[in-house]
Amino acid sequence: MLLIVLDTDFLIKITNDPLPKFDRAILERSNLATLSYVIDELKGLLKNERRKTASRARRALDFLESNTQRIHIIPKQALHKGRTRRQQGNKECEGFVDRALLDFAKENPSTRIVATLDASILSECESQGLSYLTIRQGRAFLRLRKEEGQRI
Repeated sequence: MLLIVLDTDFLIKITNDPLPKFDRAILERSNLATLSYVIDELKGLLKNERRKTASRARRALDFLESNTQRIHIIPKQALHKGRTRRQQGNKECEGFVDRALLDFAKENPSTRIVATLDASILSECESQGLSYLTIRQGRAFLRLRKEEGQRI
């Protein structure tokens, strides 16, 4: 079964801006997960000086809290297996959560889909042949990984 792994910006978008009914059905019928680092990012955004940003982060956190049965939280211990802290990078460094998200998807690329709006993550998914879900012009856009020998 496919697992859609939600990034911070994607979570904020889907919980604050309406999606067409068809696109929402994709998410409602899928297995969903997010990284514990994403939750940390959302909590950090609650302290943002811009009220709108903090409010949007609050809605995303509320969504996660009200859907604990549907959305699996990937703990920090499950990430970065076999790597030292130095190799993981510093949590505060730019791109740390992005790298953790991509690494998690690469562990099982045939069953994991990265859900993001971040152009650099989308570019990495394209170059590494990872499946991704994004929103373009207000609609969900799903790009599935092409398996060897598979014709599309």
